[in-house]
Amino acid sequence: MTQDQRALLQAWIDRVRSRPSATCGVFVDEAGQPFGTRARPWDEPDLLISATVLADGIRLELDSHGVRVAWVISGVHTVQEAEHPWGMGLRVAGFSGRAEEIVWLV
Repeated sequence: MTQDQRALLQAWIDRVRSRPSATCGVFVDEAGQPFGTRARPWDEPDLLISATVLADGIRLELDSHGVRVAWVISGVHTVQEAEHPWGMGLRVAGFSGRAEEIVWLV
């Protein structure tokens, strides 16, 4: 992961921490599943508990609909600023376990 990619991830973390209750949206897959159970933006946001940029990825701890979730995205090879239906965010490509995934951080 490049220094620029790490900087984008850290900027996202800082932006989310500045929001009331650290609200965010974390979506998995290329489409970013924007119109699933959370059809309108911020009806049921994720809450960022903690986040750390790693040498090759990011570690997130979220309150996702009342469930505490810890998640590591490693082997990150793409971090792009992009427009998601919930707003500007990051489209991150990396690995969760052994599976390659696209994760949107909004």
